[in-house]
Amino acid sequence: MCRTRLAVLSLVTLSTLLACGGRSSSDDEADARAGGGNEGGLEEVGGSGASAGADSGGRSAGGTVSTGGSVHRGGAETGGGGTGGVGVGGRATGGVGVGGSTTGGMGVGGGAPGGSTTGGVGVGGSTTGGTGVGGGPLGGAGGSPTGGQGGGGADPCVVRVTTMGDDDRSGEDWGQSLASVQAGLDLAASRVAAGESSCEVWVAEGTYLPTRDPAGSDAPADPRSRTFLLKNHVALHGGFAGTESIRTDRARDEYGTLLFRTTLSGDLGVAEDADDDVYHVVTAVDGATIAAVLITRGNANGAAPEDRMGGGIFIGDTSPTVVECYVGQCRAELGGGIYIGSGSPTITNGGSDTNTAEYGGGIYIEDGSPGLTNVSICANTANYHGGGVYSAAGSPVFVGGSISADHAIDGGGLHIAGGSAELRGASISGNGEADRGSAVFVSEATVTLTDCTLSGNMAQDSGASIYASEATVVVDGCDFSGNSAREGAGAGMDNQASTVTVTRSSFMGCSATMPDQGGGAIRNREGTEALFSNCLFVGNTSNFGGAIYDYDSSSFVVNCSFIGNTAIASGGAAIYEDGGTSVITNSIFWRNQDAAGVGAIGSTSGSTPTVTYSDIVGGCTVAGGCTTSDTGNMNAEPLFVEGAMDGYALLATSPCIDVGSGAAAPPADMYGTARFDVPGIGNDGADFVDMGHYEYTP
Repeated sequence: MCRTRLAVLSLVTLSTLLACGGRSSSDDEADARAGGGNEGGLEEVGGSGASAGADSGGRSAGGTVSTGGSVHRGGAETGGGGTGGVGVGGRATGGVGVGGSTTGGMGVGGGAPGGSTTGGVGVGGSTTGGTGVGGGPLGGAGGSPTGGQGGGGADPCVVRVTTMGDDDRSGEDWGQSLASVQAGLDLAASRVAAGESSCEVWVAEGTYLPTRDPAGSDAPADPRSRTFLLKNHVALHGGFAGTESIRTDRARDEYGTLLFRTTLSGDLGVAEDADDDVYHVVTAVDGATIAAVLITRGNANGAAPEDRMGGGIFIGDTSPTVVECYVGQCRAELGGGIYIGSGSPTITNGGSDTNTAEYGGGIYIEDGSPGLTNVSICANTANYHGGGVYSAAGSPVFVGGSISADHAIDGGGLHIAGGSAELRGASISGNGEADRGSAVFVSEATVTLTDCTLSGNMAQDSGASIYASEATVVVDGCDFSGNSAREGAGAGMDNQASTVTVTRSSFMGCSATMPDQGGGAIRNREGTEALFSNCLFVGNTSNFGGAIYDYDSSSFVVNCSFIGNTAIASGGAAIYEDGGTSVITNSIFWRNQDAAGVGAIGSTSGSTPTVTYSDIVGGCTVAGGCTTSDTGNMNAEPLFVEGAMDGYALLATSPCIDVGSGAAAPPADMYGTARFDVPGIGNDGADFVDMGHYEYTP
């Protein structure tokens, strides 16, 4: 669901946004909420669902169910010191860092990107910047929210702008406010040039139009070239009533949402007529910050190549900081909402919603390395690829946030056409109608997903959640649920000629029921090599291979549980081999049902799975022939504890305890419990472990 609210949009568009989500908060409110209270706790990043809750990576990698669905595996692993300090936001938007000691040092700005310039102990640190979002100059003594007095220490440099101002004024107080945002930016930049190390522009509520082109002309030959041109060492902040003396005085509701909205609009000429909207509402530069504004009505359809990129924000080869900004109702050929060239911008606690492009409706990434933390990408449309995000050869990192209700031909939510992408604690849901990869499409690239939720995605063809072609995909601690492929297979994952590793993940209620197609949760084909370890497959459905279908591919399944999966047409209710080979060890098969009422594992002639140390309730007998090694296999009720953990924890009397192969097992189970028993305590097993995804703990 989208987590935004753009006041300038039409009622129709507002209804779409409200269907996606609801609220946002200001830049300096990111501290306690971007992984805790409001911003990401109550609303922004998903409340008790998406990727937030109380710690978004702390206890459960996602609130109540969230980025772990019912499997919640964050614990000390995906929140601890690694992916998010105390959570995906530590104490604030950084805590120990959005990436612990890895990605962010002491915060999102850490010591390096933050230092004394952009964040003191980081754009997160103890609050939202420790010594301030601008260290000494912009934050003064800092400490409390966004840097001491917010305007900057003992002698802050602040320029004020209101809709009732005058550009001939000084901007030194609200009574001397300027009228245009660009005049404020230019004046602040002149003060930096005169010796100030940095300066802020405070913009009161209201809607502002761009007045100048990038060359500084107030009367350009093409009026649509006007843009809000950001400035180096200048931070633009919106959301003021026009009376505040410090930035943290801005009024907000109980959710932390600013009560006064600042809108930067490119709607020149005829109102709501895209034909005369500016090419780029905002043009970014290095060292610039823009925060707490709504950006809308850009239309990048000009003749020059750059004028076809980034209708909302154009970020070329620069690395600005974008905080709590929402981009909506913008258009472009590449990146309707935001275009990122080869820069490394930081985008935090904002959103790109209801934008349109040929490629990358919400965001287009050429070959840059942006960091996106707690960002909502929702209800965007691409006429071709990447409804939410298209990355041509970049290496974006997504922490928290959501990608939802986006649409494209391929890659409805996220299309990775090269390079790499990393997603941690993200919710990818409700993306639909793409032919392939409604949630994620990856081709000739590497994608890593950790503690993510992929739910309710629907593909016309295959790979409703993930479609991988000649790619490397690593999935750890993710939940796939309620995904469907109408006319294909692999509603959870469809992997073609790829290398796939899936650990500590669950696949529940995924379906692909098109005739002659197999693999309700997973389809591996054309030489794919896949490893599934500590995984849970429940209630998945297909014509054959209710959970996994291998076509000329190899699956290695270790310590997984297959429960209640269904093959409608023929054998292989859980796993079906068609010209492929699978090696299955330490796994449990229970209540899986094919057309004849039996048959957990099936295969075509010449495709014989190797099964050892596994409990196959009902036996391994299905059409096409299926044999098992006698080594360690059994046919017995596994005896689960109803309601415990994910509902499939083992009873103390389960026959699946201490009968697996220690040589093949991973070191810990889905929840991080060590696989090997402690000698002398409880169910001693020497070199043995339990079957299935769960290790019994006495």
